[in-house]
Amino acid sequence: MQMTLFDSAIPNEPVIKCRTTDIESSGKRQLVTDDDWIEWQADYMASALLMPKKIFTRYVTAKFKSAGMVRMCYEIGTDFEKDLWADVLSREIADTFDVSLTAAKIRLKNLNFIKEKQEYKQFSII
Repeated sequence: MQMTLFDSAIPNEPVIKCRTTDIESSGKRQLVTDDDWIEWQADYMASALLMPKKIFTRYVTAKFKSAGMVRMCYEIGTDFEKDLWADVLSREIADTFDVSLTAAKIRLKNLNFIKEKQEYKQFSII
């Protein structure tokens, strides 16, 4: 018999989990359990799959240019107004690509459009 996604070894264990925290907003991730790792891998994969690099880069580059940003990379914590702009940008990306806010933030970071100063990682907006 083939196992399916919703098979559970433990009866009465929840099949679907709802995460209440954003994996990208709390600084260094604590990936302790297998479920933590699976969730992180799924978010990472989904961000890459649903936002192809070429299309995503073109979209974000246009947003940076329209905001008057010369460098195509912004470091959170260097300017309050631009920090707010980066937050709005991630929300626009989520709406445009029809993905979660977490996936949009992951993709921005993975393609080095957004970086964080080490001291801001515990209370970052992205």
